[in-house]
Amino acid sequence: MKETLVCLCVVFLGSRLIMASDVITVNCSETVIMGQYGSSVVLPCWLTPEMNAEALEIRWYRPGQFKSPLLFYQNSKIITDYNTYKNRSSLTLRNPQSTGLKQGDISLRLDNLGLSDIGIFHCYVTGDKSYHEKTVTLNLTALGSLPFLSLKDHHDSVNLSCSSCGWFPQPSLLWKSTTEKGEALSDPRSHIYSRQENGLFCVYSWVILSSSVSNSISCSVSLSEDKERDVSLDLGARLSVDNSVVWKILFTLVCVLVLTGIALLLYRKYKPGYKPVSTDESDTNLEVLRKSAVTIKLDMENCNKHYLKFNSQGDMVRDAPEAAVEYGGHGFPYELCVRGRDVLRSGRSYWEVGLKITNVPPTKSWLIGVTKASNPINDQKVILSLLKILGF
Repeated sequence: MKETLVCLCVVFLGSRLIMASDVITVNCSETVIMGQYGSSVVLPCWLTPEMNAEALEIRWYRPGQFKSPLLFYQNSKIITDYNTYKNRSSLTLRNPQSTGLKQGDISLRLDNLGLSDIGIFHCYVTGDKSYHEKTVTLNLTALGSLPFLSLKDHHDSVNLSCSSCGWFPQPSLLWKSTTEKGEALSDPRSHIYSRQENGLFCVYSWVILSSSVSNSISCSVSLSEDKERDVSLDLGARLSVDNSVVWKILFTLVCVLVLTGIALLLYRKYKPGYKPVSTDESDTNLEVLRKSAVTIKLDMENCNKHYLKFNSQGDMVRDAPEAAVEYGGHGFPYELCVRGRDVLRSGRSYWEVGLKITNVPPTKSWLIGVTKASNPINDQKVILSLLKILGF
């Protein structure tokens, strides 16, 4: 009988030890895990006592989504093809000394964090004879952009505005006068908050100051003391900059006027078509006048090319042989007229015409004169007025 009792006790104690070895306990971080928007985070979880978890089933899921886990490990395979966590979730090490699943490390890594990731995550582990789960909470913050200051001057005041976006949770904004013991300037009621499409916060605020204020003003946007962005503006420097801008504008205008005047003088002096000569009535020496001579180019486009022939330079003209047949009778040959391309607007001018084509009989007569640029060359009234000017 005693031997039987001893055997039963041994069997009982052995079964208790086997059952104890199959008990699974999941431990996760007791505190809330803080992550940064757009970055990565590790949710640390592990098994106690330390045991190999490679043969276990591991399921990470959000509340109410047990059948659609964000990560599922079974038979040495990891499945992450669920919901919005595809390619964003993986098993990882909770510290550099960890050996992973062999040591019972079942920590979860999440990448590219968004606001939808805020909240509770369940870690559920199943063995052959037992299971256990634990939860861990994730929270996020987002550090927004550097504040942007905008200034508008009025007659007797200055409107200074500050804006910044990309914050989470909703940030606080504070205006300060940096040269007056950090005195706060703004009323919280002047703050306007809005949400971006991604859920992050934007904040906008303004202060109205006297135009005589010359100290430095700062705008600070923050989530906490260690998560803050601020920018300042020296209003005193603004006044000196405004004055310098006025003087720069005036100087620029004066320079433009002076350069315009010089350009007009140079144009009148050197514009194509003719060169000015002395207006002294006694200055009639041809040798002196010829020093300012220019070649007059003929307008070959606006004439009758059928009866007129030009050299390649466009400064010599001759009537064609068929012109004598066409205009052999009485009357003025309007079709044989051509004028110069250059325009004369002021000064005195004279013309020297030469018969430069050798071995070619000259025409019996030719005329030279002046006409308005707006008058067509074949206008009979123009030609008649020209003949009258020349004394015909």
